[in-house]
Amino acid sequence: MSFDIFLQTSNLSDVTEKAKDPFTGKEYDKPVGETMTPEERSAVHELLAERGEEPDEFGFVALKANDGSRVVAHFKDLDGDSDCDGGSLELRSINPAVAEVIFEVADHGNLIMHVVADPLVILATSDKTKKKVESRWPEAEVADSAEALFKRIGEAFGQWSDYRDQVTDTDS
Repeated sequence: MSFDIFLQTSNLSDVTEKAKDPFTGKEYDKPVGETMTPEERSAVHELLAERGEEPDEFGFVALKANDGSRVVAHFKDLDGDSDCDGGSLELRSINPAVAEVIFEVADHGNLIMHVVADPLVILATSDKTKKKVESRWPEAEVADSAEALFKRIGEAFGQWSDYRDQVTDTDS
């Protein structure tokens, strides 16, 4: 069980097309053309190569933090010809070194972080990036350093780990 952070491009589009929600069957307006730029993709690719091990058969890459901790990253089509609109990070722990890895990935890719918590936490690594997504996520906050990121998501991680321990308790 992991603590997840979903990453999404900050290059938003006002262009939409009709799509059908696969779960509800309801039609909705799906944004199109939202993708990382070639430069952003390259920057994330280089960081994954620098910090990571070889991708597994499904494209997941274990990134190594400076203290030896690991963060698992996944970006579908990062190196392909298709659009890449973001990826995900899976954590088992949070500390300043892990926060540094998270911050670097998001910052290199100009990505918005959706921290899976209750309530959802949406973070940008700069005011410039936050301004790009305000129309869609007015509640987005700025964590402009690994230290600020660590402080902001630490509480959410604590709540998640309490929940994880409760649902995985084998003594109950």
